[in-house]
Amino acid sequence: MMKLPWMLLLGLGLHRSASFTSPIPGRPTIHHSIFPSSPLHSPHTPTVTSTTTSTLVLHATPKKTPSESEKGRREEEKRRLERVKDVIIGQTSAKPDAKDLELDPIKTARDLLEAGTTAENRVYLETERGMAALRRGGLNLEEANEAFGIVYALKPEVYLWQFGMVLYYRGEYQRGMEILEGNAKIYEERFGERGSEERIWMDACRLKLMKEQGQSITETEESVPENSDLPNEFRKVVQLTRELFTASVEENLTTEILTRAKLRQLAGAAPNTTATTTATATTTATPVRDPMGYKLSSWYFLGLHHDALGQLEQSKECMRNAQAIAATKGDGDIFHSFPALHLTVRGWMDTDTDEKTPEVPAAPVQPKEEEETEEDIMMQSIMDSVMGLSLEDVAGEMIRKGLKNDQDESTMKLDLIAVLIDELIESLL
Repeated sequence: MMKLPWMLLLGLGLHRSASFTSPIPGRPTIHHSIFPSSPLHSPHTPTVTSTTTSTLVLHATPKKTPSESEKGRREEEKRRLERVKDVIIGQTSAKPDAKDLELDPIKTARDLLEAGTTAENRVYLETERGMAALRRGGLNLEEANEAFGIVYALKPEVYLWQFGMVLYYRGEYQRGMEILEGNAKIYEERFGERGSEERIWMDACRLKLMKEQGQSITETEESVPENSDLPNEFRKVVQLTRELFTASVEENLTTEILTRAKLRQLAGAAPNTTATTTATATTTATPVRDPMGYKLSSWYFLGLHHDALGQLEQSKECMRNAQAIAATKGDGDIFHSFPALHLTVRGWMDTDTDEKTPEVPAAPVQPKEEEETEEDIMMQSIMDSVMGLSLEDVAGEMIRKGLKNDQDESTMKLDLIAVLIDELIESLL
């Protein structure tokens, strides 16, 4: 009998110490005829047959048939490797003899203008001109009004709520309300969401009309109500601002005061600014962190609300705080330009802080041993709001709450402050 050397056995995948009848997974085993006297042979062991004593025929484990999905992956990988040298992103095209479009936004806009009608092109160009006039570096209300006026003349159904804001600052409140109401309807029908910004500015116009004409909400032309099926406003600052303006339009003093306190809490502590305010910067002694924009938008909308109520000194303070934060942000969002626009339109840029201001009844001030807490800010806001009310408003609110209204003004205001703080705490629980 021919003996196989150990090296051949190792080549067949066997180890010296391994049993000849115990196959290594995936490898062939040796037929028992080679070692007929082997006591380790088992008839159930897969075999290697031989035609002669010196020739081995190996029976390897059959290959597994690939599934259809695996075949697909292999074919796709093969195609990918074939295409890798043929396709260069940005240089080649899917169509023979075709060229890729250049990644040039300016050229693309120019091509669109050339393809559009004269009226469409004019609408686009005038809209861009108006928006540029509202941004920092522009701040030209008259140019924005002229551009947006042309847009609406060419396309009355256009969505452009910023025109309503321009009309507010120009004092054209009635037309502003009409423009903003139309834009709110367009937005809500098109996107299925509440046109919150449009309705905030619409209420600002309404409050101005109510104040100038001495009329209440029941005496002015009511706007079309919102669709109650629309989802609630999810942006906290915008939601509170809507509630604040609605409360003022409906002359609900309690809701107005409590909502202002909540918005004031989101605004945080007032930035420590210098006296000089410009369109591009307001120096702050301590940088204000506002990554989500809550503080900027809260200060701005608080200032806008005071402005709509004719409370100009409070509006100026809020807008300067908003500008102090906006000056640290980029120009990517046009909203960052709104505080500077407001200050410019009202003539409050680079004004002297020593100018005489009307006297306002002083409110009790919380002791500032340390940094103000959110609770301190909200309670101080309530106290400031109540102390700024007229005696008539205080007496009326006391009657609505079932409180005594036959005391002196100071006592009634302190009682009202205590009740409102209790209501605020209850609403936050």
